[in-house]
Amino acid sequence: ITHERSSLASLRHDPVVSEFGFINDEKDLESVDELVTLRSQFNEMEKKNKELSDTLDGAKIKYRASLSASSFNDTAASRLRKGMALEINDLKFHLKAINSPNYQPLVEDITIKELQQEITLLYTKLVTERQHKEQILKEIYETSMKIEQPSQEVTLKSEGKSNKRLLSEEDMQKNYGNE
Repeated sequence: ITHERSSLASLRHDPVVSEFGFINDEKDLESVDELVTLRSQFNEMEKKNKELSDTLDGAKIKYRASLSASSFNDTAASRLRKGMALEINDLKFHLKAINSPNYQPLVEDITIKELQQEITLLYTKLVTERQHKEQILKEIYETSMKIEQPSQEVTLKSEGKSNKRLLSEEDMQKNYGNE
């Protein structure tokens, strides 16, 4: 600032400047003085801004270097970034495919893949239901076999009456006699 003010003072006494009328009165001198002060403040701010910009650029470089460090690549944040990058690349691919003239076959391929997945899921569901039904039928068959086996032992083929019923009739005849 002092250097610029001294150059301003030399301008006041310069005969060329006063001859052409650049600085004729005191009001113009105050305006020029204010202009010089503002210009010097602007230059200082511009220097600080450049220094801060350089510092920020250095910090960005250090941050990017730390991201690419091998020890940092094993963290969850790194895996998340990689996953996001893959999703972004996938979306870019689909955007490029939408804008291309050959998009229709790509859509058909995607639709075919989705239908194949649905068919696979339905087939798996049907197989599971079939196995479940076969298991139920097997249990029904085993249960019916268990029920039929004791009744075959108890049932007499001669009269079709059970042993208990026959015994109870015999006991009745003994107790009450033949009527």
